[in-house]
Amino acid sequence: MIVKLPISQSIVKAVDEVGLSTHGAAMIDCYVDELGNINRRPGYTELCDLRTSSPVDGLFWWEEKGWAIAVSAGNTYKITASNGAKSQITHDDTDFVSGTRVTFADFGTDIYAANGGKIKKIPSSGNVTDIADADAPTAVTHVAVLDRYLLANESGTGNFHWSDVNAPTTWGANYAEVEAKKDDLAAMIVENLEINLLGYTTLENWYNDGATPFIRSAQGYVSRGTVAPYSFVWLPAQSTFGWLDQNRQVVILQGRTPVSISLTMTKYIQGFSTVDDCISDYMELTGRPYWVLHFPSEAKTLVYDFTSAMWYEWGFWDMTVHERWRGNCFCLAPAWNKALIGDRANGKVYEIDSTEYDDDGRTMTLLIRTAHYNHGTEAKRKFCNSVTFRLKRTEVVSLDDTPDLFIYYRDDGDTSWKIGRAVTLQQVGNTEFRGKISRLGSYYSRQWMLTLSDDFPLCLVSMEEDVDIEV
Repeated sequence: MIVKLPISQSIVKAVDEVGLSTHGAAMIDCYVDELGNINRRPGYTELCDLRTSSPVDGLFWWEEKGWAIAVSAGNTYKITASNGAKSQITHDDTDFVSGTRVTFADFGTDIYAANGGKIKKIPSSGNVTDIADADAPTAVTHVAVLDRYLLANESGTGNFHWSDVNAPTTWGANYAEVEAKKDDLAAMIVENLEINLLGYTTLENWYNDGATPFIRSAQGYVSRGTVAPYSFVWLPAQSTFGWLDQNRQVVILQGRTPVSISLTMTKYIQGFSTVDDCISDYMELTGRPYWVLHFPSEAKTLVYDFTSAMWYEWGFWDMTVHERWRGNCFCLAPAWNKALIGDRANGKVYEIDSTEYDDDGRTMTLLIRTAHYNHGTEAKRKFCNSVTFRLKRTEVVSLDDTPDLFIYYRDDGDTSWKIGRAVTLQQVGNTEFRGKISRLGSYYSRQWMLTLSDDFPLCLVSMEEDVDIEV
């Protein structure tokens, strides 16, 4: 009989792989579209090299100037054109902390930024300077703007501070404390006219009452904090916030209630030795919204696709294993119609592009690891006569080469894979490729692994097995 294998089912890492019978075990460097096809994630090409050989710790789109601001190795750079033209901005005072995420606040004519030390002013012309006012906080990780006030947290305390109105470099010892429950302030984001103050065990929402000027909202308290301050992010696709909470759950805020979206991934994340260095970004790529969470100590990048409500892993193929994805920070550059990422190690800024099928010239390897299929019974042996694969083009391009799909399998709970076999994908139409392999032995239950590395605009549409079940 011919059976279509449900290879595009969402992955589940809450149970051991050997126990998976309906959901997949791994989806790496891919996403599932609205028709259930498995597509490569977008690749990327170099936009510019900051020549720091260090992580790019921050990227920010400066709308008023039409520039991208980048921070790497403690230094600040402005990228002023879509061709990657750049220049370094001199620092008059201290540098940024190297290797730590930078947060930015747009004051129109100037940008303010911080990542652990003093707040820095990035002007449209001239040098980067530290805010010199003695009343300004000096250990700041997060900055924001609301109603022409510049806001900043004070690391290691429950306090947030604000400048004089419309005077971001003038501070008058104005501060308040998140005080509903004793907690240190871990992160801060302003959205929808609210200051969202995330601690290690709590979240408070404050607003400008026009007099105080800032007070906590009625019912503006959530009994859930974070273990990873830089995981806190605004998610426009859901019009809400998300973060990694102190229980290692990935949560989004629904009203005033944090709701976990990581139940299928919790066991996996719980197994990580370190999660407090998690950093996250909201990305919209080719119209699809993603939440990308990096775990640097674990060398893992987990991705939640809001369109399909599925989890994936994105990585960097070093020819032996998938390492953590190269993207360390992100910004959209709408005036250039580009999505930019900063590299996690080498000082480069890349342009993400759905028509790129490698990572700046390096192989991108799509990998699918399926459930253990038993066709409804563990009691009877199955005989695999053949498997047939259908793929299709995702772009109209002229390609003369014939791509290969590699297939591996393991049976009956075995931990070792059979030697991989190449499936040569013959073009059978202008947009369709098909491949078939035969004589694949017998089993009681079987898990498949598929990889596609060739630089082709292809997505995996289906996998069908011709199988006989013993009587």
